[in-house]
Amino acid sequence: MYLEASSGKKPLPLSHYMEVKDGQIQEIFQNIPEDAGMNLKSLMYYRADFLMMTFFTLLSQVSNLAVVGIIYTNIPTVGGWSVWEILLLYGYLLFSEGWVNFFFQGSWKIAQMVNKSEIDRFLVRPLPAGMQMAASRIDFDGLNKMIIALGILSV
Repeated sequence: MYLEASSGKKPLPLSHYMEVKDGQIQEIFQNIPEDAGMNLKSLMYYRADFLMMTFFTLLSQVSNLAVVGIIYTNIPTVGGWSVWEILLLYGYLLFSEGWVNFFFQGSWKIAQMVNKSEIDRFLVRPLPAGMQMAASRIDFDGLNKMIIALGILSV
């Protein structure tokens, strides 16, 4: 995939903008703890909103587990899969979804960043802009999902 160039030059491949050179990974992700702290503070400023997010994440996952439990109390195996195998798959799915939500939520916000003119701060840094944007936002709902998934996988 190539980005269009307005000049007569050959456009650079999109992979050029995601290229990571030696030592840049550390620079890109060194601010994640500080950014995570600021995101958490802003979420907890509206305490009711934070508690509702946590409660409804837990409620949705408990509901999903309840449906699996209801199915497997009446039927011992479904298509040869036992309840423990389904819980293992569900735990892996939930953990991977939480991982992506927690660490790469910024990639879903690129259009919003462009519209609000927030993308310039990534373009002036000597780091790959794509990697910076992907790591720019942290979603704590993903952290909740990873914790629940670790609980499911530890059973």
